[in-house]
Amino acid sequence: MKIWAKVIRDNKIVKDYIFKTDKPFEIQDFFDYMNDICYNLNLGTPIIVAKHISNFIMFRSVRFMPDNFIESCNFDYLQLVNITE
Repeated sequence: MKIWAKVIRDNKIVKDYIFKTDKPFEIQDFFDYMNDICYNLNLGTPIIVAKHISNFIMFRSVRFMPDNFIESCNFDYLQLVNITE
């Protein structure tokens, strides 16, 4: 599995990271994926709700807005895209 994480500000990618794992996607591992992604992007981990997981499963993409983070953010959103072939 591969997830492309993009930090977007003013419609431009300001940071990105590709998360890779040999394991297939498991819902219970989504928080661990987010921890690794946010650590590598130097971000706090956002609050994850069921809507985020269902959007990632159904649309292969999910956006985390600044209000999903406890810390203040200097970006418009964090987008995760499932780029698994």
